[in-house]
Amino acid sequence: MAKRDEKRLRLGRRFFVHALVFGALVTVLTSAAHLFFEYRKETSGIESRLDLVGTTHLNSITEAVWNLDERQLAAALEGILNLQDIALVSVTMSDGSQVNAGQAPDGPVSSREYTIVKSTANMTTTLGSLTVVASRSGIHDRLAEESW
Repeated sequence: MAKRDEKRLRLGRRFFVHALVFGALVTVLTSAAHLFFEYRKETSGIESRLDLVGTTHLNSITEAVWNLDERQLAAALEGILNLQDIALVSVTMSDGSQVNAGQAPDGPVSSREYTIVKSTANMTTTLGSLTVVASRSGIHDRLAEESW
């Protein structure tokens, strides 16, 4: 009878160990999937903000450059810089001069460059370019905070 109880005990231990390993594996896989989808969502958010700059902020920057209004240009750049994860905004004029807001980030980045073009009734003039750089470090920080 002792051998029978010993076999049951070993079977119970094996079942417990298998259940524990399976549960840990499911937990790790679901956590990894959650982090993966959160990372994709955050990355998509950065891309959306970069697109937003081109659709909503480019006109005011174009007008500021066209009118040589340094105050309006600085305000527009600061407005863009206030968007989440945006680290650097730079306007390069057609003469090569630059106006910057923010600092170049360390680590992985996403960036967009927009051509600043002014169209009038009889001509189109390229005034320069707008470069917007977003840091992905904030994503990593937010995901690390969320996972702990």
